[in-house]
Amino acid sequence: MGADPLLNPATGIGHYTRHLLLALHNRNLVSDLKLYADGRFLANEQHVNALQAPSSSHLTSAPTRLQQVRAILANNRLAVRAYAQIMPRLGQMRLRGFRDSHLYHSPNFLLPDFEGPAVSTFHDLSILRFPEFHPVARVKFMEKVMRHAVERGSHIITDAEVVKDEVQKFYGLDSHNVTAIHLGVGDVFRARGAAQCLSLSEYGLQYRQFFLFVGSLEPRKNIVRIIEAYISARQKNGFSWPLILAGGPGWKNSRELEAIEDLTQRGWGRYLGPVTQQGLAELYASARALLFPSIYEGFGLPALEAQRSGTPTITSAGSAMAEFSCAEDTLVNPLDVQEIAAAISQAALGSPVTISLAETPAVALTWDRTAQKTQAVYQQLQPS
Repeated sequence: MGADPLLNPATGIGHYTRHLLLALHNRNLVSDLKLYADGRFLANEQHVNALQAPSSSHLTSAPTRLQQVRAILANNRLAVRAYAQIMPRLGQMRLRGFRDSHLYHSPNFLLPDFEGPAVSTFHDLSILRFPEFHPVARVKFMEKVMRHAVERGSHIITDAEVVKDEVQKFYGLDSHNVTAIHLGVGDVFRARGAAQCLSLSEYGLQYRQFFLFVGSLEPRKNIVRIIEAYISARQKNGFSWPLILAGGPGWKNSRELEAIEDLTQRGWGRYLGPVTQQGLAELYASARALLFPSIYEGFGLPALEAQRSGTPTITSAGSAMAEFSCAEDTLVNPLDVQEIAAAISQAALGSPVTISLAETPAVALTWDRTAQKTQAVYQQLQPS
């Protein structure tokens, strides 16, 4: 399996890769599991670290040369071209001996020239549907590697049915070549009372008396409209609960940063940056509601984590999140600020809601389930 996402501080794809690997390993769903990253197989010690390290860590403290090249890909077209030429050749040489005995799974779009059966996970098509939300060099690079994965005949896994439909239509693939497998959620995310949310005092927050956004600061997360809707709802209804934003810095986010600065200057909210997994679990469990009406998501894991934590979500109708929404969630048009504001007002003025896990899709969406369904795809393609 490709392990590149594990070589850097945790991202959404790194989270997926680690939890899928752990579930495959712990349930003995695959044999002779090998991890391949940066054009090389990881040594046994690194392999163990990949499976055991907490999701907030990464495998190497110092970046390799290839990692340093990748770090500048988003803004350097020459680096993109060099990386695209070197890595397939290197991969082909080092993987050739496994073509008759192994299957290769890329968890992050990027598929080396492996000559045996292969699987590639396409988490979303935001690069293709919303190229304006991404750096130009990244768009061109990802267009090429995704097309390569399709044309070499790999089986495509997506995180949601809506993305499966997009992949089939965009690349002209039959349904048997694409499989949608929902992601899972860890046990750390669960409903908690106020006494179990110890990190609230650190942030100066009160239980069920704040709204929460979780995600990177990038255009498709719809942060500008979320803040506009929150300000509108607060001005109209007079509630005083802040809006708290947590997540990584993202990209192409000057408008988002301006909106957050305005929110902060008003004293109506703040940006926490990345938080620990435990801190995030306590924020989910103690928020009035998660505000997550994204313009586009491949799955929308924060919405599932909030649901597992007992907290309702305001999210996008017709999106991947709608596939696992529950009765307590509110589906809105993500482009309509007033519709989002109305949903926020309803959450603020009504009684606080704690979702019963037994009545939600989240009870069934575990990483073990994700691993079992992924292994079923492997079995379809396994060499005889």
